Amino acid sequence: MDLLKIVDISDLDWLVERPTMDGECDIQLLHNNGLLSLPRDQQELTICDITFNAGIGFLKAWQYWIDHPSTSNPTKRLTYIAPVQNHLTRRALASLHGELPNLQLLSKQLVAAWPPPTPGFHLRSFMGGKVNLLMLQGETVKSFSNLNAKVDIWHLGRREKNKIGQAFDDTMLEQILRLSRSGSRILIDTPDDKARENLQNAGTELQHLESDTASQQVFIGTIKPSLPTKYPGAKWAAPGHSRPKDVAIIGAGVAGSFLADALIKKGISCTLFCSESRSTASKVPAAVLSPKFVREMSPMGRFIPSSYFHAIENEYIKHAMLPGGLMILPSYGLPQERLDSMFSLAPWDDEQMRQNSDGSLFIAQSGCVDTETMLKAMHHKFDITNATISDIRPNGDGWQLLDKNGDIIHSCDAVVFAAGYQDKLHSHLAPMAMHANRGQTSLIPAEELAEHPAGSIAFGGYLSPTIPGSDNNDIRLLGSSFDRWNGDDWQNTRPQDHLSLTDKLAEATGLDSPKNIPEKYWIGRRANTADHFPVIGPVPDWPAFSQAFTPMGIDAKRVQNLPRPPLLEGVYVLSGLGSLGFQYAPLLAEALVAEMTGGVMPIETPVRDLLHPARDTIRRIIRGQKTL
Repeated sequence: MDLLKIVDISDLDWLVERPTMDGECDIQLLHNNGLLSLPRDQQELTICDITFNAGIGFLKAWQYWIDHPSTSNPTKRLTYIAPVQNHLTRRALASLHGELPNLQLLSKQLVAAWPPPTPGFHLRSFMGGKVNLLMLQGETVKSFSNLNAKVDIWHLGRREKNKIGQAFDDTMLEQILRLSRSGSRILIDTPDDKARENLQNAGTELQHLESDTASQQVFIGTIKPSLPTKYPGAKWAAPGHSRPKDVAIIGAGVAGSFLADALIKKGISCTLFCSESRSTASKVPAAVLSPKFVREMSPMGRFIPSSYFHAIENEYIKHAMLPGGLMILPSYGLPQERLDSMFSLAPWDDEQMRQNSDGSLFIAQSGCVDTETMLKAMHHKFDITNATISDIRPNGDGWQLLDKNGDIIHSCDAVVFAAGYQDKLHSHLAPMAMHANRGQTSLIPAEELAEHPAGSIAFGGYLSPTIPGSDNNDIRLLGSSFDRWNGDDWQNTRPQDHLSLTDKLAEATGLDSPKNIPEKYWIGRRANTADHFPVIGPVPDWPAFSQAFTPMGIDAKRVQNLPRPPLLEGVYVLSGLGSLGFQYAPLLAEALVAEMTGGVMPIETPVRDLLHPARDTIRRIIRGQKTL
């Protein structure tokens, strides 16, 4: 397990740069030496600061982005990558930042968005996505090996002398070269001669700088043309080369809306297509955003909490979060002993989660999200067309969208399938083997639940706070059933599902549950996968893909000379979120846009491969099973 060293106020002596923060990335020094200029056609400046410490270098870079509008025009973005092995608590971070009054406005935003010390990649966005911080929490070289990015500027700053050799050994250098864009610039402020020697041997020409502010010798240089681009993950999952300017998104629910928001922030035009006749998971009046606890530190074990903490910082989710916080009660799926264990293992601050005297957990930032309020806040920014898309077909370098009559209703550079389950899946999606789960949520008059806690409750199901009903009478939502749809008439109400939830609620709370069968329900279907993971990434050209990777059926580990995966260039999917749309969609939308644009991938490479649309096909090839 990649455990981080947690640094609180009493431990701040470890930070050798305190209080002046010498050794953190000096953005003014970069500016003075012309290192911040971007090619005209490049929209994103990526800085990787190996000596992140308390994030002062990031705050200075953010302030610079504000102060220099010629650099930070609406189409330009700053992405700051920060490996973190010693994790400051929020209290310690605020204490250190208090010594820098000129950065207090930015500091407060960073402290508020500061992730807990859970290993993995943690993305935080500011200024409407113009400034982004990607914290790689864990051992630095391992984090770099799981990163897919191209860095414009490196800062190799001062560390404790006894760790310098470990920090800049050949393995670290190999990752720096792999992650560098051709002509990447480097600022090095370290007493370690070996680090400079390794860089020079790799072809980096370093120039000594005279500096009145730096306490160490400072060198700048340009890294020679980077190594040929090589995807660090599985060969069958290598990304495509699409760089769209106009994207059609099929589905205007939670997944499609977060994707559209991420695209617009990157300056990419998009149109959403939705069918009002479909009852999807995104039309439930409210649903719970509750953390999923994972013990193991596998790639998905790191991704799941990072996606949750990213979601609760999302501006739209925060806007639509119903008041009262979230109480997690012991249940059949989460017994008290596991709840106790998870609380003891979770390295969260008290304001993020606490355990009550009755053993339940309380999370102030979580709860039920008002779906309609959230989507309404997002949709005013997008072009939305009410139409059912029956098929797509290639059109030169782009794609055409067809209605049920085969008529063309839209042309675009790229298409993303972001809809929930459909009765007749497009042939482009069929090999992903998604299935539907039926969900039913009861709309109960609020007075029937007056004795229950007012906030959101998770108990194996969920109970929402009071919200206005369609007839202006207050209601609370009790949800949700989650059953594999077997092809029957899923739209009929099932009173037995409601009674099952009321029994679970009564058992968890010790309170009497409503006896009356409600008159109103929400019923819908959710797209799910056999392994319960979402599907995100480029859609393969399925026949060509299966043929290209057939040799993996002989010996998947030893097969050589596999080709790049045949893809339907410009066709992507973001689906299979099941009941975790609020948790997964915000981060996966950012990841898919990075995939489409060649930007910094905010999820680890092993996670991206695990979520790839072709993963089930690869499993079938390896097992010798039919793929189409």
